[in-house]
Amino acid sequence: MHKITIVIDGPAGAGKSSVAQAIAQELGYKYLNSGALYRAIALYLHQHHIDPLDAAAITAALPEIHITLVNHTTASDYELLLNGVSVLDQLYSVTIEKLVGTISKLGPVREKVGGVQQDLGKGGGIVADGRDMGSKVFPHAELKVFMTASPAVRAQRRHSTLPPDAGVALEELQRHIEARDEADRTRAISPLVKAPDAVELDTSHMDFNAVVEQILQLAKTRMAG
Repeated sequence: MHKITIVIDGPAGAGKSSVAQAIAQELGYKYLNSGALYRAIALYLHQHHIDPLDAAAITAALPEIHITLVNHTTASDYELLLNGVSVLDQLYSVTIEKLVGTISKLGPVREKVGGVQQDLGKGGGIVADGRDMGSKVFPHAELKVFMTASPAVRAQRRHSTLPPDAGVALEELQRHIEARDEADRTRAISPLVKAPDAVELDTSHMDFNAVVEQILQLAKTRMAG
């Protein structure tokens, strides 16, 4: 079977990352978490006290931001390096959650991340998740999946991954997710859309293993072709 490019798009909290990791693990593919790339930029801006609404300052800072994804022996064993420092464990705070929805709308930020994504995806054998993987970054991907679920289900799933001392109410998280949905759908550059040739998968009433198995079957059909 030949190696293909698999992309999994969808709104915040749909479970794309964990599913994409499992698919990559099963197939022996590289895993590309595009959301983590945007979060890394948001973290840099936060660390350097750069206003997320100051587009000029953000654009000026981008050349100083160097992001590397390091895949180790398995898809779930990877690191994200921000200017040489591993920061994966710092990317999922509520502060970064709020920032990333704002900065991801900016053209220069999306161009920066797009370049990193396309470099990582050369040659196929990759599973990438995000919001515009199929519509913008990898338009010729052999398999495109659009994963979604209701905002309430997505909030519950995201909430269950937070540490007990995070102090984030489920209701607050759902409001953030709904606001992020609106921002992603309505932004002028690369809005969240389902690619015309993507397979839509509503996972509101599916368990994790069922989602992974369905996408694996789709992937194996494309690989055989």
